Amino acid sequence: DRVKVSVSSKNVCYNWEAHSSSVTWLKFLKFSVLCTSGRNECVSLWDLYDNTARLKTKIPVEDYLGFSRCDITDLGNQQLLCVPGPHQEFVSIWELSSSIKICHLGPENEKGYGSVMQCKWVECGKRLYVLVCYENGSLLLWDWPNCKILSSTECHDNPISLEYDSINKKIICGTASEKVFINSTIVLDKEFNLTNPGVGCVKSRPDGKIYALGGWDYRIRLFSWKKHKPLAVLSYHKKSIECLDFSQYTVETFDPGYLLAAGSSDCTVSLWNLN
Repeated sequence: DRVKVSVSSKNVCYNWEAHSSSVTWLKFLKFSVLCTSGRNECVSLWDLYDNTARLKTKIPVEDYLGFSRCDITDLGNQQLLCVPGPHQEFVSIWELSSSIKICHLGPENEKGYGSVMQCKWVECGKRLYVLVCYENGSLLLWDWPNCKILSSTECHDNPISLEYDSINKKIICGTASEKVFINSTIVLDKEFNLTNPGVGCVKSRPDGKIYALGGWDYRIRLFSWKKHKPLAVLSYHKKSIECLDFSQYTVETFDPGYLLAAGSSDCTVSLWNLN
């Protein structure tokens, strides 16, 4: 159940069974805390100390579409969770510690966006927005306190995962095919193909230098932001990669450097030290 191997730039430094179902979403918080969620399960908070992961608490979340990914942001005095649901085109905003639903975001027209594939907190000009990716390829930027759509654009090839890098000001869209798209908000900057189809999740490192793609082929691929050059392929999991996240800070009990966390359909979470 628990596997621990030597720490190096391309080896797992810790792995554990986090949920009884696929690990669909995870996020590093401050002070060595990792937040995870399984398909249709509670949100779990883990303390990363002494080279182990210890369960801190479980928080039930209602109306969650378990196949889609949520996101959390820490405002200091409160933690806000955006969750796909209760209906396929809706996103709910929760205050995490109190488990109180603040509002929900849903298109009013009859366009037929399809299911929410992923929602993300995005900070622009010191304001916080919610970026939502839909099944039909639409990307909507929401002014969540007022429940209004600020802008919209179309992605390509049925996106199933997205990431926004605030340093490079770019959006990465992963698809069910082998295609990956890099957008400057509304303009397509670059398109490239991977060896195998299916990019289930994407994540950019906080320093804006590299990004990671999690594949249906069980592998994690690292690329440089500057030239989108492939840097490494990380292999460990036995099923598809469902979610990725980089730590915002160095985690003291692990070697210096950013930690990369990966959640998989094999019900496990792996930690990678990428110096």
